[in-house]
Amino acid sequence: ATVAAAVVYSAPPVRTRERPILDLATGALHLVLPAVCGLVVSGVPVSALAWPLLLAFLAWAMASHALAAVQRLAADRAADSTSSATALGARPTAGIALLGYLLAAVLTATSGSLGVLAAVGLALYLLLPTMILGAPGADPSAPERAARQAWHAFLGLNLLVGLWLSQILLRHWSVTTFGAWDLAVTGITGLTVLVLLQVTATRLLTSRRQDRRGASSQRSVETLTAVVAGLNESSRLRATLAALRSQTYADVRILVVDDGSTGGGPSAAVDAIGSEGLLAAPPAPPGWSATAWARHIGAHAAETDLVMFVDADTVLAPVTTRLLVAQLEVGRFDLLSGISRDALPTVGERATVPGFALLRFGLAPVWWSALTAGRPAFLAFAGGSLMLVRREAYLAVGGHAANPGSGRADIDLARAFSRAGRRVGTVHAADLAETRHASGALGVLGAWRRSILPGAGGSLALAIVTVIIEALAFLGPLVLPLAAWLAGVRPPALLAALAPLAVLLLARTVLAVTQRQSLLTIAWHPVTIVVTLAGQLLGIADHALGREPAQRRRALSLTEAAAADR
Repeated sequence: ATVAAAVVYSAPPVRTRERPILDLATGALHLVLPAVCGLVVSGVPVSALAWPLLLAFLAWAMASHALAAVQRLAADRAADSTSSATALGARPTAGIALLGYLLAAVLTATSGSLGVLAAVGLALYLLLPTMILGAPGADPSAPERAARQAWHAFLGLNLLVGLWLSQILLRHWSVTTFGAWDLAVTGITGLTVLVLLQVTATRLLTSRRQDRRGASSQRSVETLTAVVAGLNESSRLRATLAALRSQTYADVRILVVDDGSTGGGPSAAVDAIGSEGLLAAPPAPPGWSATAWARHIGAHAAETDLVMFVDADTVLAPVTTRLLVAQLEVGRFDLLSGISRDALPTVGERATVPGFALLRFGLAPVWWSALTAGRPAFLAFAGGSLMLVRREAYLAVGGHAANPGSGRADIDLARAFSRAGRRVGTVHAADLAETRHASGALGVLGAWRRSILPGAGGSLALAIVTVIIEALAFLGPLVLPLAAWLAGVRPPALLAALAPLAVLLLARTVLAVTQRQSLLTIAWHPVTIVVTLAGQLLGIADHALGREPAQRRRALSLTEAAAADR
């Protein structure tokens, strides 16, 4: 059968090598049939659970063949040779590879604790077709270049995953029944693998589509207004405004909106921008959040082609505006948000803030919104610390007035853009912007306390489910090995209990590198997650007991400070 499959694949008149889809199936048989022959010749009894493993091997082989077809796409077209990639295109064929690798990992994970360990290695292959799917859509040759990079990564990954699987076999892996322990290990490992994939995919798919030199040399004629809500401490606001004044973009107008709820000492900011850059907002109507109202007022007062919303605690690099405008034009976006890095000036913030990025990029499919330009609308994403919009589109979709009291106003704004058929983009901007989310550990705790219910759409049940999933995904990998050791679990299963911890640490490493943070922040993981969960539980308790969570203290507003100075 193995020889026959090779002949059918390569020799005329059948030659399935040039028949789309059939080339993937028959090409995969080259690898799977020898494994079947080995089982038959060895005389080892084949249990029912061995068949899912063989099917997983087949799915992996088909996916790998699809990946190979994409990387040789240009050569096949030049030789007038047909394949799945030439017939379907690079992205659809990469999608087949993604599904094949996913199926292989899922089937392998059903075969016991050590099967879960094997699935962890196989799940890494999901990153390869993701590289192709995340290639810029504006450049037709980009998927083929990404495919060649993915193929080189595939060859190296084979060595690492092969070593991993060999170690599992050397541990005398035997197919066992799927019990409660296997279910716990599989479930928590699955969550941590999901976190790793989401974090990595977000980093890959939000990469800027134009390099620094190309974007920096581009000169746009569109006028731009940077709208800053007058929040936060004067020292951070001063740095924010100084950074905006030093932008290399041709025309940046700065507009600070006084929403009446700023931090202390704002007169320094008034000195930095002058009175012409200060706009006093009328009192917010009932149901409006302060930030959404300030941005609404600022956007309507801007009168420029582009509006860039910047948090008062976000400091930009000099080239940030120029690069964002270039990305807006390259991607033909109507809304483009930048993922900034976290500012961690105190020990308390280093211990607690990284949980914010972990939860946002570990569980939310930010990468999907970046891949599909915000489609469908319910998966659209935007980060509020740095967001660039076309003013015409903002006004057309209703702007922040569409969801004035939302606790996730920026995400809801992105979804309003998507529902109106507008393109929504997200780019990685850790090297371009830095945001301080809260002051100290207590500030972070309070932020989680205030945000859990609005983030869950006001649903108490959804908030509780969210906390449970976060606890399983981010605390489970720490508790599972300890529980296994205390329960006297046998060594192979104990090794499996370490798998989710290894995956979680890898995800934290990817996130730390992405956010340009010290790897020492990974050591704070337990504290980060405990503070996060504690804040969210306090928010749930506030809601259940009918209490209002503590708000930021009202301080002297920008307008009041300017009047006092005068």
